[in-house]
Amino acid sequence: MEIRSSLDRANATAPRSWGRGGDSCSWERVNCSGSGSSRRVSHLHLSSLYDISTVSSTHGGQLFWRFNTTVFSAFSELQFMDLSRNYPSSLGSNGLVGLNLTKLQYLNLSGNWLQESILAPLGELVSLQVLDLNSNGMGGVLPVAVFKNLRNMRELNLSDNQFNGSLPKSLLVLPHLKILDLSQSELVGGIPISSSSEQALLEVLNLNNNHMSGAFPTEQAFQYLRNIRELHLSSNQFSGKLSAFLFSLPHIERVSNNQLGGSVFGGVNNLSVGFALHLGSNKFEGTLPRHLSGRLAILSLYDNKLSGELDPSFWNLSSLGVLNLSGNRINGSIHPKICNLTSIEYLDLSDNDFNGPIPRCSSTSLSSLNLSGNSLSGDISHGLFSTPNLLRLDMRHNKLTGNLRWLLEALDNIKVLSLGWNEFEGQITPNLCKLCPRIIDFAHNKLSGSLPPCVGRTYCDRNVVETDSNFFLLFEVIVESYIMFYDTRGFTFGTKGNQYTYGYNFFDSMSGIDLSGNMLSGEMPWELGNLSHIKSLNLSNNFFSGQIPASFANMSEIESLDLSHNELTGSIPSQLTRLWMLEVFSVAYNNLSGCIPNSGQFGSFTMDSYQGNSNLHNMSKAGGCSSHGSGAGDMPPEGSDRIEDDPVLYAVSAASFVLAFLATVVSMVCHPVGRHVIPKSWCCG
Repeated sequence: MEIRSSLDRANATAPRSWGRGGDSCSWERVNCSGSGSSRRVSHLHLSSLYDISTVSSTHGGQLFWRFNTTVFSAFSELQFMDLSRNYPSSLGSNGLVGLNLTKLQYLNLSGNWLQESILAPLGELVSLQVLDLNSNGMGGVLPVAVFKNLRNMRELNLSDNQFNGSLPKSLLVLPHLKILDLSQSELVGGIPISSSSEQALLEVLNLNNNHMSGAFPTEQAFQYLRNIRELHLSSNQFSGKLSAFLFSLPHIERVSNNQLGGSVFGGVNNLSVGFALHLGSNKFEGTLPRHLSGRLAILSLYDNKLSGELDPSFWNLSSLGVLNLSGNRINGSIHPKICNLTSIEYLDLSDNDFNGPIPRCSSTSLSSLNLSGNSLSGDISHGLFSTPNLLRLDMRHNKLTGNLRWLLEALDNIKVLSLGWNEFEGQITPNLCKLCPRIIDFAHNKLSGSLPPCVGRTYCDRNVVETDSNFFLLFEVIVESYIMFYDTRGFTFGTKGNQYTYGYNFFDSMSGIDLSGNMLSGEMPWELGNLSHIKSLNLSNNFFSGQIPASFANMSEIESLDLSHNELTGSIPSQLTRLWMLEVFSVAYNNLSGCIPNSGQFGSFTMDSYQGNSNLHNMSKAGGCSSHGSGAGDMPPEGSDRIEDDPVLYAVSAASFVLAFLATVVSMVCHPVGRHVIPKSWCCG
């Protein structure tokens, strides 16, 4: 009950059942071992008891859950204790000193922002097998002496702290340690090399996101780590070549984002890595070897210097679920054997030099396909591939031709459809309206004709989208984890005059249509106003005519609206001033007329948004606008004041004009040249 009292004092959340009845073994978050009168508390699940928001408002931001840890000394049979995510709790001045928890096997103190002083008493917990201290912000050199006493330790998680210095070898060779996570810290130096005969049982070593450097360890240096199944060394500064033996690890190897170079597989053809090989963002060069074999699920080689053509045998890696070769210099055609990748779910060949046609394949597993930034060509008018579960398709910046009708027929579940910067032609057919994409990018093609009104229905009801908005519902776990943590490129979409890259959670951040740079004509359908959740609409650089639909005011979440470089007429609908989220707006270079709205967000737009419309005028302070003087085709510089907007300046200017006129008349009359025209009495009295 002391724990409950301390929680009550801190306005934290204690389980309701605590204090009901005398048997604590029946309380929530408490488990006991034994039977009858010998039952003792063995498990305490006290994670996330502390309500930060409540304490922040009632204690003036002093976020501390203070309690005396000696309360735990009564639990002599305690084996499991989880105190995680009670940030930022205080475990008292004595920490865990003298608690006599000699049977404790599992201790989780993660997410509590603890001090390094908590570490020393942990050496007394001699039965400890699992210790989780991640996300505490602890720093300094790793306390090797503490961990040497924990000889039963099997899992040690010290990630997301600020430990510095080098990695001690004694930590790697704890007699029972199998999992060690020191990722997201400040460690430097290399991986310790063993010259003795001692062997580590370590199976998983995670050193991602540190500052470790030096040559990558050789096979001999890894002799004492022969049991390694997973090796995570990404986002460090390791250099040199990879050791061939690493490709025989049975599970996962992650060494992306380092300075590794040379031949990518070191002459190895048989990739016996059983799950994933992450080698992206390094300096590997040359061609991929022929006749690769293995049962890889993930092969990631993005952003290297690979070149040459892919041997047809490369596509025999039929077990691949994820293949990322983007950002290299690979050239040649894509061989039809790519259709052998029957398990592929994520395929990214973007930003290379592939050319020629795209093979026609059928795949029920493919969910994400990125072929952008190549020199692919060919007519896709009669279909390209059958991929009913495709969610993301990016073929921007190629030389593809044909019309889009049959391609759209095969994309039932598409969410991102990026086909910009190609040579597609013909009309946008109504079958687009059967889809529910969040991104449509057809920019800079040769599309013509009118825009089907049903495009205003392409965005499904928001509730439906959110139900299916987890981009990975159709993905297997392999692809889901890859995109979430390793798909650094995301997808690119132009909005607000810039190109932005969005990650896996884009459903919460972006939805848009870009049809700019085509030859579309006719009136803009008023039905587009039904796209109430769209954030970006770009119809610029086309031949749209008629008026701007007032229904566009219903696009309540729009942030960027570009209608520039068309043939629009009429006025800017005043209803558009209701678009309070609008950040970028342009109707430049049309044939618009009337007043420029100045309320709402329209008060923040510069004259660049309206230039090229000679009959479009600023609204005066009196609420009207003048049809005389300069229009938006010849606007004064930003910051200058127009005379007709200020009555005082107008009056002064008018008076000056009258006086100047009279002075001119008098001068002409009194001048000798003028006396023969005007009676002398007018000037000479």
